[in-house]
Order: sequence, then C-alpha cells, then structure tokens
Amino acid sequence: MISQIAIAIILLIGAGLFSRSLMNLLHVNPGFVRQGVVALQVFLYDYYEKPESQAQFTWEAISQLKNVPGVNSVGITTALPFLDSSSTSSYSVNVEGEPIAAGEEQTAFRTVVTEDYLSLMGIPLQSGRLFESRDHQSGPPTTIINETMARRLNLGNNAIGKKIQAQLRKPTILEIIGVVGSLHHDGLDRQELLYFFSSAFFSRSPRFVLISF
Repeated sequence: MISQIAIAIILLIGAGLFSRSLMNLLHVNPGFVRQGVVALQVFLYDYYEKPESQAQFTWEAISQLKNVPGVNSVGITTALPFLDSSSTSSYSVNVEGEPIAAGEEQTAFRTVVTEDYLSLMGIPLQSGRLFESRDHQSGPPTTIINETMARRLNLGNNAIGKKIQAQLRKPTILEIIGVVGSLHHDGLDRQELLYFFSSAFFSRSPRFVLISF
C-alpha cells in the first residue's frame, strides 16, 4: 500500500512538472508567425539540373503565384523553422578586419531567402532594411543577420554597413544591410542560434515555397 502511494506521488509530481514545462513552451515566442501561411516543398533537382534553369523556374513560379486571387505575398527559402528536413549549413563567421582570438570563433547558420520571405514570416526588422532587387543587380553580396549574431559579434547598434567574412565554399565578404529578430529555428525548447540570410540570387535553388493569404 505504501509503495503504491509513493508511486502515485511520483507520477503526480512528474505530471505536474510536465504540465509546467508544456505551459512554459506555449508561452515562448517562436520569433515568427504561423497563421495564414502555407508551405510547399519542391524538388527542382529532379527536373532542372542547371542552376540557371532552377532560377528561371523559381522566379516564374513567384510571379504566377502572386497573381492568384487571395494571395498576399510569396516567399521562397532553403529552410523552414521546426522542420527536420530543412537544409541549413553552419559556417565560421567573423567581422571583416577584426582578429579572432583563440576560443572565440563564431559559427552561424545560413538560410537562403527571397525578398518577401522575412516579412511574410513576420520576422521583425530591428534595423536597416530587407532584401531588394538592387542587392543582386550590382555591388558585393549582402546579408541580413539576426540580433543574436549581432550581439555575439559585438556589433551592438552599429551593424548596418559592417562587413562579415563567412567561410562558404570560399571566404566570402558580405555587407550587412539589416538586422532581424532572432527565432527558435530548431524548436521552442532550443536556444536562439546565430543566423544570417542570403539573397536567393546569390545562392543555390531554394526548396520551400511559402504563400501568405
């Protein structure tokens, strides 16, 4: 009898802790909005081998989807929050011209997006601006970083216009044009990580189409 009461008390305590943890997670701000957004996964590699053909399909799809009645905006990305099959890669990053002390190397995850993705997902712009068509017409590649990355790189409120070096296929200099809010990309119970965004014009073909109604 005593053992049964003890087991019941342990189960009750465990249920209480689980409920509290669940309630805490429900109150965590994911950093983006989920209402009114539909995501579709596409596999362009099965149909278009050349990057030029993939890019042409991407922009034609965006143009046609924007003309569908009821559609507010269309965005494309290589990775979606909370989705295990999303494609994100991590890279060593540093502020251009600043030496990296031993043990202070920073690693950030990169996501490739089109112009409307960040606003469509409701990821708040903290400073600077979002991607525009001029970013891929001339000049060096640009990037948007999250506030966690700005803080860890000690950029403070002066991130706009600064340049970072990312160890992509080769060391690449990216000019920061915007800082956005951080999000829990891998789950509400995971910490906010360093993320930077690249324009789809400079990168490989995106995998996900998002439509906002």
